[in-house]
Amino acid sequence: MTERAGAQAHFDDLCELLGVDKPRDRDNYCFERGAKKMGGGDGWADVWKRDHFAWKNKSPKRDLVKAATRIATLFAAIQQGGAYGSDDITWFNGGLFAHIDIPPLLPADLACLHRVAAEKDWRAIDPTIFGTLFESGLDPNSRAELGAHFTDVATHPEKLLTR
Repeated sequence: MTERAGAQAHFDDLCELLGVDKPRDRDNYCFERGAKKMGGGDGWADVWKRDHFAWKNKSPKRDLVKAATRIATLFAAIQQGGAYGSDDITWFNGGLFAHIDIPPLLPADLACLHRVAAEKDWRAIDPTIFGTLFESGLDPNSRAELGAHFTDVATHPEKLLTR
């Protein structure tokens, strides 16, 4: 699966999980929308919704420090108001962005997330979502070597054999 396909499948799964529309309108809400980069030049937003957001997915082993710096810059623009790339950001009142900190995700944090997730009843969640998330989290180069590919229930070989 390419970075693009993984990002789109991941975003579609999030939309399904949240019960919101998926990006299917080229003029207002879509995948792969051309955008001006903050540092100059042309780039792409993996998901774009007019007057709402642009989303850039980062595949494993990409420069996440650079992405975190961009997020901190955006939060600073929101905190004070002003320019962010080619957009003017309105000041947000209320102190939401008064302290900008992007903390590292530590083993204790992961243990806490695991503990809370283990307490939930996940039976109502379509397993396709988890399969897609798992597959998109693997290194694309080693995924093929591992033979790791999620097959959803609708196309599972057992169903094909019993027909």
